[in-house]
Amino acid sequence: MSVSVLMYHHVLKKGGFIASSAEDFASQMRFLAEAGYKTLAMSEFIAYKKGELAVPKKSVLITFDDGWKDNYVYAYPILREFGLRASIFLVTQWIERASMGRGEFTELTHSEYKKAAPQRPQDVFLSLDEIAAMRDVFDFHSHTHTHFDEYFGALSPEENFARCRKFMRANLGIEDKI
Repeated sequence: MSVSVLMYHHVLKKGGFIASSAEDFASQMRFLAEAGYKTLAMSEFIAYKKGELAVPKKSVLITFDDGWKDNYVYAYPILREFGLRASIFLVTQWIERASMGRGEFTELTHSEYKKAAPQRPQDVFLSLDEIAAMRDVFDFHSHTHTHFDEYFGALSPEENFARCRKFMRANLGIEDKI
């Protein structure tokens, strides 16, 4: 038996490059719920992969990458409506900067989000408050601290992962071992 992994970045009104439309995402989640699929938490998936946990035949893991604000605006209410769970891998420096001010969500394409990130992180990334509100549906894990990109500076891979885990422990109370 195998478990399918559905991986997302964005859920937006219209969809686009690495983005599902809200309508398509809702349709996919409706299908999973009506077909009787169990969405696994990341810890359950890892235990399953290690042979430590038996899971139902209709099991699926849903993941989101990076921690974009549209995950809160669109994906979260849809998953909650259908009683499904998912995991988000957070880029913690983005979350840290997004939490410094109150943002206004603006729907953009992925490339526009990337351009807006340095000047308006609170408008495009999840805040600590949004993460706290989503804990009934999402479990959160470490991605990296800086995403190894030009937005906020480069760190060695070891320091990047260490800072990410430290931020999650200090600000979210999450001891991520993944």
